[in-house]
Amino acid sequence: MPILKTLIPTILTLLALLTAACAGNAPPTPTAAPDLGATVQAAVAAALPAPTPTPTPNIDATVEARLTATIAAQPTPTSAPAPAPTPNLDATIAARIAAIPTPTPTPRPIPTRTPRPTPTPTRTPRPRPTPTPRPTPTPPISISAMVAQARPAVVRIDTDTAIGSGAIFDTRGQTAYIITNHHVIEDGSPVTVTVNDSADYNATVLGADHTRDLAVIRICCGQFRKLDF
Repeated sequence: MPILKTLIPTILTLLALLTAACAGNAPPTPTAAPDLGATVQAAVAAALPAPTPTPTPNIDATVEARLTATIAAQPTPTSAPAPAPTPNLDATIAARIAAIPTPTPTPRPIPTRTPRPTPTPTRTPRPRPTPTPRPTPTPPISISAMVAQARPAVVRIDTDTAIGSGAIFDTRGQTAYIITNHHVIEDGSPVTVTVNDSADYNATVLGADHTRDLAVIRICCGQFRKLDF
């Protein structure tokens, strides 16, 4: 470096003086003791270059210069742009409405109405109620006639302990079925039936209901008449 090159001779001279002083050799010519600090400082000051003051930048001038350069670089318009015309909305709408084609009405065929036939009311004949025939009143029968009609079907019933009566209510061939009271045949003894106060028949007990006091017996074999209910 330039500073070190300048200081090297001074340092060598100082080293020589120090070496001689240490060896005890007096210099031939007595001189005053050098000021090492002053000498080093003077050598350093002589070796260093003089500082050049840095000028303070002018910010306002710099900004103004840049703005001027920017404005100068912009192209200069030859003429002011023409203002855009304002659209006429009413005229535009009217023109579009006029451009719409007018539809041609298509005539619709008139439908031919078919006359509906007038329905002829059909009269449904009402059925006439059939009169219910009234039964011919039967002339009242006398007591003697009633006895004569019922007498052949009424029988006499005999057991070992009781005597009673009964009536023939059904006949099947030569067999007759007789209804009587339960208390007449309840002792279980043989039952004898007398028909028309002339013929006796041995009877068989078919069933009995002591609660209702009824019993059914059967006789065979003869010609019997049942009671008409």
